[in-house]
Amino acid sequence: MIVLYSLMFLGGYISAAGLGLTCPEWPLCPDGIMPSEEYLIEWIHRLAAATTGALVVATMIASFLHKRADAKIRVTSSLATVFVIVQITLGALVIDLKLHAVLVAIHLGIGILLFAMVLMTTLFAFRIPSSAKAVAHGRGGGNDGDSSRNNSDGNSGASRGGRGRRRNPDSAEMIQDAATAADVAH
Repeated sequence: MIVLYSLMFLGGYISAAGLGLTCPEWPLCPDGIMPSEEYLIEWIHRLAAATTGALVVATMIASFLHKRADAKIRVTSSLATVFVIVQITLGALVIDLKLHAVLVAIHLGIGILLFAMVLMTTLFAFRIPSSAKAVAHGRGGGNDGDSSRNNSDGNSGASRGGRGRRRNPDSAEMIQDAATAADVAH
């Protein structure tokens, strides 16, 4: 995510600063692998693009090699791989066709789709399973999770009127409970 975001930030800077054709050859600049100072920013952009491409493809390969990987991760990482290949191809065409406006716009659009797929892959990969959420929130093992919660009036014992302990969840807990119920339903 960080490398991709940096790449997009750098690409935006290059476009806004009018530096898109400072390195008129693709994939390397006229000086070869190590560019002169005049080509440095575009060369860094291309290096970041190659690094991003390698990381996206490696993520997809890892998702298919990991036997317990969720299908959502496999789908989003596969789409990200397709988008990164299209993006690199468009980048080459943008240079070859001297920054044709339509291609530059498509390049930006595919970049946004690529970012969305990488973000979704990351979110799916770091999503905590519902059973782990229940244990973390004290709902596992017969505990109702209310033992340490206070009522809205600050008392930890009986509520007003002596009716015993009432559950008074805040809105964040209610949203979490709804999300857990939705996960169980799926």
